[in-house]
Order: sequence, then C-alpha cells, then structure tokens
Amino acid sequence: MDKKIKLQIKNRLTGGVIFEYESSNNTIKKTVEEAVKRDADLRDADLCGADLCGANLRGADLRGADLRGCVIDYNDQLNGYGATSDLIDRICENFGIRIADVYQNHDTFSSRWGAFWRNLIIIRKWIVVEKEEKKINLTDEQKSIIKAFAKIHDVQSLKYVEYEDYGGFVISDTNGDDKTLDFPSKIEELEDKRTYTLAELMIE
Repeated sequence: MDKKIKLQIKNRLTGGVIFEYESSNNTIKKTVEEAVKRDADLRDADLCGADLCGANLRGADLRGADLRGCVIDYNDQLNGYGATSDLIDRICENFGIRIADVYQNHDTFSSRWGAFWRNLIIIRKWIVVEKEEKKINLTDEQKSIIKAFAKIHDVQSLKYVEYEDYGGFVISDTNGDDKTLDFPSKIEELEDKRTYTLAELMIE
C-alpha cells in the first residue's frame, strides 16, 4: 500500500503554513503543483532546494519566494540541443523573475523510458521583476453580462480562464460545482487563471 505523505509549504518570512497537501508518495513538486491548481498565494514561499523537475508552474506568483537551489530539468530529446537559454527565459516569464546566476549540470544520463541526455538547471541568484499592471478595458456589454452573472450567484470575485479559442469566468457554488460564463473570444487584458474582484474589473 502506498504511504500517504503530508507536506507543507511555509512562508519564508513568518514560518506560517501557506499550503499543505497529503497524497500517496507525495513530493514537494506534487505539493507545489497542487497549490498552483488551487490558486494558493505562493508569494514569499520557502522553496529553497526544492526539486521542481517537470513541474507545471504556469500562472504561479512566486514573487519573494526563496528559490535558491531549486532544480529544474530538461532533456535534449524533448527540448532540443542547447535549449538552456530558451528554458531560462520561460522560467523567468512564469516566475516573474530575472535569473542572475544559475548552475548548469549537463549530460546526466537517464534510461527509464529510453536513453536520452537530461540536463539540470539550479537557480543560484534571481531578481524579482515587478509586473506592469494591464489596464482592464471591458466593454459596457461585457461588464453588464459579468455583473448579472455575479449577482445571480451572489459573488464578488470570479476566476478568468483561457481556452484554445475563447475565454470565460468560473466560480464554484456552495456545493463545489463549477459555474461558467463564456465569451466567444479571449479577453486580452485579463490574465489566465487569475481571480478578479468586480472592483478590479471596474464593475460597480
């Protein structure tokens, strides 16, 4: 039987628990990914030395997080030979940081599902890059629709989600069921998987 493991992510400044997750054969990578899925606030999180190889952190706000020693991997088969600089650019964009110094360990051999070269990037120093807030300019029609949707479900905030060709808002009712409001195209000013209050959307 797989052993259930509970892991916690703590605030590096206060030591308080930001997020905890329990699952079979749990890892810090699984816990961080679950925190991202649940929109946990990971700012100032203590992730020092965490192995984040293969972790999907798109949309995670890691401003102020301790990323010293974080390990991220790539391989020449999937990412292409010499893909380090492109990968670092993507990491910087996703984390909202500029990496000032990394350690690169090349050519670690892996053969679990076939032979390929696996390379590691370990973050040593980084600088937080403050995001420039985009001005949200919803049309009056969009505002009216969103306001009515929020009023029906008695909420003051909604999560915006982008799909392949369109965007929409998602809320969970008291039973935990998702209710969605879709628009035929993406709303460019809004950030995927971010929760907005009606005030932020300039809806009175």
